[in-house]
Amino acid sequence: MNKKTILIITGIFLVIGIGVLAFIFLNNPEPVEKCGDGICDEKEKQKNICPQDCKSAVKGCKNENEFCGGIAGIKCCSGLTCEYDGDYPDAGGVCAKGGDAQKSCSKLGGNICSSSQTCSGSWLDASDSAMCCSGGCGESEHSDDFISGFKLQNTENIRELNEITFSLAKELGLDYVLVPVTFPRNGDVNNIDWSLRLDYYYIFELSEKYDVSVYPSFFKLGGEDDKNPDKYAEFVISFLDEFYIDENIKHIEFQNEPTKDYDGKDSARFEGTPTDLAMSNIATYNKVKAKYPAIQVGTPGFMAAAVNSDENIMMNEYYDEYLKAGAKFDVFNLHQYPKISSYLQTKEDLNVKYNFMSEYEILKTYRKMLNDYGFNDKPILVTEGNTAMPYEDGSLNWISDDEAKILLAERYVTTLSQSKDNQVIGSMISSIESDSSTALFQYNKETTEYSTTEKFEFYKKLLDFFEIYPLYSKHISGSINSNNVWVEEFKNSEGDNAWVAFCPFLFKAEAQSDEIRKAIAYEKSIVFPQDVTFDVGNIKSVKISTLSDSWTVEAVNGKVSFSLGKEPVFIEEK
Repeated sequence: MNKKTILIITGIFLVIGIGVLAFIFLNNPEPVEKCGDGICDEKEKQKNICPQDCKSAVKGCKNENEFCGGIAGIKCCSGLTCEYDGDYPDAGGVCAKGGDAQKSCSKLGGNICSSSQTCSGSWLDASDSAMCCSGGCGESEHSDDFISGFKLQNTENIRELNEITFSLAKELGLDYVLVPVTFPRNGDVNNIDWSLRLDYYYIFELSEKYDVSVYPSFFKLGGEDDKNPDKYAEFVISFLDEFYIDENIKHIEFQNEPTKDYDGKDSARFEGTPTDLAMSNIATYNKVKAKYPAIQVGTPGFMAAAVNSDENIMMNEYYDEYLKAGAKFDVFNLHQYPKISSYLQTKEDLNVKYNFMSEYEILKTYRKMLNDYGFNDKPILVTEGNTAMPYEDGSLNWISDDEAKILLAERYVTTLSQSKDNQVIGSMISSIESDSSTALFQYNKETTEYSTTEKFEFYKKLLDFFEIYPLYSKHISGSINSNNVWVEEFKNSEGDNAWVAFCPFLFKAEAQSDEIRKAIAYEKSIVFPQDVTFDVGNIKSVKISTLSDSWTVEAVNGKVSFSLGKEPVFIEEK
């Protein structure tokens, strides 16, 4: 090879080399200048040059020396403070021990947002609030639509009961039917007959026929499989692969009430620790969101209230371990069956962080807990619920039909009135039943005929009212579990006012023992009739409706007065 040829080849390689370097520089200028600021820009994301900025935001707290703050508002664990490297709104820093005492939100220059609001800047670590925002507080992106549904109770796999459930859900205007899904052990996960325990093929036919979505609640696998994350994820995905089409499944729920029993032993409802449960949820969440991103993934359906101080302590410990283990979910799910003790409005100090014994404050308790653990943006959904749980004989028949209506009004109105402040997006109406005093219908197995009950008719009127007036306005008077008339005000989108009024149940109880302070209800009563007077503003008269009739009350000096009986009433502008 002569000298001229060598020079030409060398020149070619030199030009190519310069071109490659220029390409890299132009497509990746100053590659690490912003690394560590908590912001994942497009260059960092595409070139993976700053993984600490671009890894998914972790909702749990951060440990010592780990990045905190930033545009994502990443928080430090208890005992640690975020030491910021500046005072600009999206400043980042590291979690550290000691140092100056944690400052209040005002001293940090922040604003305290409500749990229903979003933050335009970053969340700050303040001593007086878990909702301290470096910027302004804005409205949440969550929809104002409040979703409701039934739980399907059909252990005998009777086709007629399935159809009754969906037809009644359609008639009431409900959004979903919650359906328990138990793994049928008849072969491998890729060859399952989904009609053995409950005919899901027929259920999804009904879902399409009545335009009501199915809300699968995936129960335990059983044995060691229960805490195997991969096997549980396969179980969930195999069901979705078989039945998901055109968003007929909008939400799913993991496991069923996986807490511990009173004696502290692992509950038979999940064969593992809270950490095992979190790992199973994380694996399943990741696989579901990767394949079906539109589905809103809920937590397990947790039991909402405690019945004694021992269980209250256990629940604090359980949630602490579960949430710190990094559980992943879109919605926090609750099973809110009022326990008789929960009506006591327990206020005493139980030497725990969260008090799960007051039914009236239960949503506020869960909202505070979620915020404290960094799940500020996760709404709450009550996916199971009914009237108060039994007193003695294990049945619901200690409550009469007319009493059931009052309890239903209490539950639904309580949830709606607290929904905005506590970021609650929906509530279970009832379990579908045909053989108790709380039944929505009566069903004859021999003739397969059914008829709706008075309770169903009241449900319909209740839901029709809140369809017209879905927006909670303000508290007027009274409260749950009291002698006083309870009135709450609601509005529609045009700003028209309406009210719900009733004489609430008064549950009396006594402590079974000082050691466990387990409250036992021994008496229930309703104080009625009662005189009601409240301000209706410029409205001249209102229409008051019960299940059976309606009447008009004229407003005098902007106020209406009437005598309220045992049955709740709906009050609208005439």
